[in-house]
Amino acid sequence: MSGNRPWPCVVETERLRLRPPQMQDAAFHHAVHSDARLFSVPGARRSTGAESLAEFTGWLRSWERDGICYWLVEDRHTGAQLGFAGVRRESTGLNLYYRLSYGAHGYGFGAEAAKATLAWACEWLPEPAVHGVIRFDNTASIRSAEAAGLVCTEPRDALDPDGSAASGSRYGRWVSPTLVPISPEQAGEPGLAEEIVSLLRDHPAASSPGGTSPAVRRMLLALAREESVLLTLRAHDGQLIGCGWAVVGIGTHAHTATVSHLCVRTPGRGHGRMLLAGLHGLLRREHPQVELVAAETQGDPRAEGLLSALGYREVGRLPGFVKVPTKEPADQVIFLRALTPSAFTGSG
Repeated sequence: MSGNRPWPCVVETERLRLRPPQMQDAAFHHAVHSDARLFSVPGARRSTGAESLAEFTGWLRSWERDGICYWLVEDRHTGAQLGFAGVRRESTGLNLYYRLSYGAHGYGFGAEAAKATLAWACEWLPEPAVHGVIRFDNTASIRSAEAAGLVCTEPRDALDPDGSAASGSRYGRWVSPTLVPISPEQAGEPGLAEEIVSLLRDHPAASSPGGTSPAVRRMLLALAREESVLLTLRAHDGQLIGCGWAVVGIGTHAHTATVSHLCVRTPGRGHGRMLLAGLHGLLRREHPQVELVAAETQGDPRAEGLLSALGYREVGRLPGFVKVPTKEPADQVIFLRALTPSAFTGSG
């Protein structure tokens, strides 16, 4: 349905499959969007079949025009329909949406779908940020948005579809941090190296190689020579909250790249997933010859889980290869992922 779009249209997580909807899914769309139990603001519910059909056909048109819109969410193992999730291009940017059927609530499916959607958008779409509008009393939806990496930046009064006030409800605008690639020409910008050094030193794993000013300057020199890519993640106030490096191979390894650094200021907020997915997209755009990406971990289960969730597979393990003071020896684990489009593996 995406025509000649370069991105995969199917997203899979540990438990879910997100696929483009078809016209035969219209009845399920109406069942979800007319269920009064899912809408505390009556004006948001599609109470008639005609209203649901008009909305649903608009989604299908967006798929045909843009190659993206909201997916139908299925149980990956049984095929059971669970709801809808995805991003759609709007005048204000990429809008994140997820709505599950009543029976699918309470299992973490919303957060799983939201995280996979944001990872897919960071890798395949050029838009810098994703946003969503959520009621402040919808705590489950807020948890899903924040698990995906979004934060509330702009509260506003809710409006019914006709523009009238919606029973005093309050909505907020949740927005993802912004991925900002650093070009080779920007590698020597004043203050950039010091800013990155500060981030690496503050990061819980900052004692790993590269947290010194000379090491960072060497990496920026490699960027200036177009031997690597650098992606930064910035909060809405401009603060650097994450960065990722990938070094591009040369000679017989020119079709490969290696993730050298991936660090975030506050782990556990989805920022590492955004950076890693964004690095894949940046490599694809700036170094189209790259087909394979490698990464290594050193006794870090969180990092291993992130790599596995984004489609990497373990290809080698060196038991006890890493030893640091006051800690038990840890395994060094090597992971590999192809950059070629296929069914996208999101984050569960």
